[in-house]
Formats: sequence, C-alpha cells, structure tokens
Amino acid sequence: MKPEELQAIKARAEKATPGPWEQLSGEWYGEPRNLVQCDECTITEHVYKKSDADFIAHSREDIPALIAEVERLQAENKELRQVIGEFMVNPTTVKTELIVKGE
Repeated sequence: MKPEELQAIKARAEKATPGPWEQLSGEWYGEPRNLVQCDECTITEHVYKKSDADFIAHSREDIPALIAEVERLQAENKELRQVIGEFMVNPTTVKTELIVKGE
C-alpha cells in the first residue's frame, strides 16, 4: 500500500462521526430493519442484512485499529531493514550489538 493511500484512509476515518457506533435490529412496519447509530445520530438505516450493519458499526473502531497496526508494522519493517543493511556492511559489530541488547 502506498503511503498516500494509507493517509487517505486515515483522513477519512478521522473525519467520520466519533464512535462508538452500534448496530440495532428491529422491525418497522412489519419489515426487518437494521441500522447503525452513535450517541449523536443515525449513521445509516435500512441496511438489509444484520451482518452488514454489524460490519459498518464495527468499522468505526476496526479501521483505526488496522491503520495503527499497519503503521506499527511499517515502522518495525523500516527498523529491521536498517539492521539488515548494517549487518551487510559490518556483520560482526551488528551481531555483537544484538547479543548485548538481548535480541
């Protein structure tokens, strides 16, 4: 994923109505009704499937959590690439440093 794609997702998540969001099911004029609400408003209503409404409701917390994990993994990957690069230049020094750190 390109950095600008992740930033666009993060920006959309930050602009969305604050959570938590919850999925509610019931009937309206005898028809099944699923909706997603937060404390302030209805996010969406008339969602046909309960599972879709549940997915939408959880996305408010799931997407920021996934973004945080992607960013953590990218930072870890960058650090590991740096260690590998240093090891390629001077394997003895890097190995000694890792042993001293207990890694």
